[in-house]
Amino acid sequence: YLKLNQTILEKRENGRFKGTWWQYSRPQNLNEFDTLKIMTPEIANGCQMTFDIDGNTYHTTKVYSFAFNKSINEKLYYFLGVLNSNILWFYLKSTGYVLRGGYFTFKTNYLSPFPIPQINFQNESEKQSHDRIVSLVIDMLESKKQLHNAKTDRDKTYYENKCADLDHAIDSEVYKLYGLTEEEIKIVEGKE
Repeated sequence: YLKLNQTILEKRENGRFKGTWWQYSRPQNLNEFDTLKIMTPEIANGCQMTFDIDGNTYHTTKVYSFAFNKSINEKLYYFLGVLNSNILWFYLKSTGYVLRGGYFTFKTNYLSPFPIPQINFQNESEKQSHDRIVSLVIDMLESKKQLHNAKTDRDKTYYENKCADLDHAIDSEVYKLYGLTEEEIKIVEGKE
């Protein structure tokens, strides 16, 4: 039956079946998965975003991904730094709702309103801030990898401290990017 109707079946959905003309369903937006992206769990108790470095990780609806327009000038490391910052966590805690155990939802409708500064690369100060965040995030990813592979307690402690220092440095750069005052930083960090 399928072979007799192959021509008709191949014309379904404007040819999006690409060699799988005989299937009942079709893949939904799989081309969106085949790209470098930032991923986050749907529910978390802090910003836990990471890269899909290879651009070939597929996931269910319990994970959300940010795929970026190729025309953007900012590096994806910049976005990863901002999206893992204390500022985003403060924003979510202030605008979202708390789930059991202190967890928050990282769904699109909670993340979309969060303003991420677009860098004016003609402005040397903004460009330097962008580049510093990118550099720190690359260091953080490498340090996290080293922490994961650490064999001794001494090495683990070293990389945990290094990651904490890098996290603080990234937050400091992001605070500058948003123009936060010392008083506002204390509020974001829960120190006031």
